[in-house]
Amino acid sequence: MLVSHDAEIVHEDAPLKFLELIQLLRKVRHEDLEMNWNQIKKMPTQRQEYRTPNGRLAKNSVSFAHSWILPSESCRDNSECRLKLDSVQMEKQ
Repeated sequence: MLVSHDAEIVHEDAPLKFLELIQLLRKVRHEDLEMNWNQIKKMPTQRQEYRTPNGRLAKNSVSFAHSWILPSESCRDNSECRLKLDSVQMEKQ
């Protein structure tokens, strides 16, 4: 699914930056994510950043941030080494 949303020319450290972003989103406070979402949810161009792998827009920033996981399989085979969408329940602390 990610391939269909890929660009032909990508900066060489883009995959690393993407994983860093996902790690950052997993650690950010719920309130900060909601504040960010409320600021951009009415701006269609910025909302493109909250697309899931299948192209759908996330309902909110928390569901987007917590929906990306790495597959449990090894990345030795490039066909298996892709991020996938998996629903998770977030509990407020």
